[in-house]
Amino acid sequence: MTRSRLRRGAWAALAAAAAAAGCDGRVPTYPVRGQVVYAGGKPFRGGGGLTVWFESVAPPHHRASGEVDEDGSFVLSFVAAGSGAPEGEHRVRFDPGTTHMQPSAEIALGKKMPPRYLEFRTSGLKQTIARGDNVFTVEVDPPSGK
Repeated sequence: MTRSRLRRGAWAALAAAAAAAGCDGRVPTYPVRGQVVYAGGKPFRGGGGLTVWFESVAPPHHRASGEVDEDGSFVLSFVAAGSGAPEGEHRVRFDPGTTHMQPSAEIALGKKMPPRYLEFRTSGLKQTIARGDNVFTVEVDPPSGK
């Protein structure tokens, strides 16, 4: 057998294995929406510019995000708007969407919640995405002094 026939055979076998495994490059996602509230269920107000991020705990650590509305509600997007997030356990963090008027992300987020929520490793927040529709309440502490 020639090298080219071996290569073609290897590529054909690889393509067949990928097709059988469902490797079409798309990661299945499930709808996710939620509400950010303060500890004890107090309403969260003033989400303007705030983004919630979900990162899968397992590699390859897919991330989905959603803008937090003024009433604290959000809808996650992965590849397309409103597409949700991949199944599994996720860490959660918030990004304040700082502007040139804010000296730092910590200060900007600190006006809405403690700065520990800036990082996945320090937020302490986790949610598990399941097949089907997912609706979450994400409870955060209020900012210091409030």
